[in-house]
Amino acid sequence: NVGDNYKHNEIINVWYKTSAIVNKRLYAGNVSYFENNNPAQYDGDLGTMPITNYTDRILVSPVNKFDILPTQTFVRLSRTAGQSIVSLESLGVYLFIYKNSDLFILDCSGESEELSNTFYGQGIISPLHLIKSQNIIYSINERGLFSCNGQEVNHLSKGKISSSYWVNNIFSGNSKIMHDPEYNLLLITTRYDGTDVISDTPKHLLIYNIDTNSFFLK
Repeated sequence: NVGDNYKHNEIINVWYKTSAIVNKRLYAGNVSYFENNNPAQYDGDLGTMPITNYTDRILVSPVNKFDILPTQTFVRLSRTAGQSIVSLESLGVYLFIYKNSDLFILDCSGESEELSNTFYGQGIISPLHLIKSQNIIYSINERGLFSCNGQEVNHLSKGKISSSYWVNNIFSGNSKIMHDPEYNLLLITTRYDGTDVISDTPKHLLIYNIDTNSFFLK
């Protein structure tokens, strides 16, 4: 079976910051691992073994072998250099790759992955900036609140909240988006504290009603 009988010097165990399971495979992003895992080359001082970080790389496990991540092959998508993977999310047979600038979507239904869609400027800077509900992924960045079903992106706050108000009163690196399934609401922590003082410490929520496509502060 694929995933068995690896050589002693092949690297199949790594650290990763984000992951998602799609089509019975684990996709691990923003990975780190030993470039050479032969302890004999380090004279007993394992602390000198170099660990390399690949912030834009995705490793893929064999089917149903989520603890094996071979490093010989990998997935890497980027429009420009220096884009790190912030979060991976699954939606059906699709893998959403949120980088700090762009969003890439892979179709993982076949033997190998195929690029399904690319949405420039739809990246996020924190894993707390996205949430999945049913068949839609919601995300926030410095431009507003968005939804994506894999085929298209909708700018939900456009025309409802000005860009200046969003940046100055709502969004920050410490913002967090949550979902209330009982009332089908999105809850976004904000920088607004009810006065003229703006703080990164959340004191109010911006609430988006998915059913009525409306916003209100609480």
